[in-house]
Amino acid sequence: ATFTLRNFSHLRATEEVVYSEPLHVYAITWRLKVYPNGNGVAKSSFLSVFLEMVRGAKQPTKYEYRVEMVNQRNPGQCVSREFGSDFEVGECWGYNRFYQLDSL
Repeated sequence: ATFTLRNFSHLRATEEVVYSEPLHVYAITWRLKVYPNGNGVAKSSFLSVFLEMVRGAKQPTKYEYRVEMVNQRNPGQCVSREFGSDFEVGECWGYNRFYQLDSL
């Protein structure tokens, strides 16, 4: 699935967190949780990206997943991160330091 952040500069200045539309895979619902201006220790320095299990398995279960970012102005600045995490409903896993904001 693809999630496009439009007007990134505006989002960075006005939004704490942005959520993707839900993605339904089998009986599990996921969404991306993106902090355009960073989260926690990465605030103001990095784009922070997390995958959240909105609805799914009743027991903690390990899932492997990949998050990719395509810079539309410079396609050579693509980033891909692969994870393997134990998820429970409502839990997020990802990176506070997904991509340095100065490089965007």
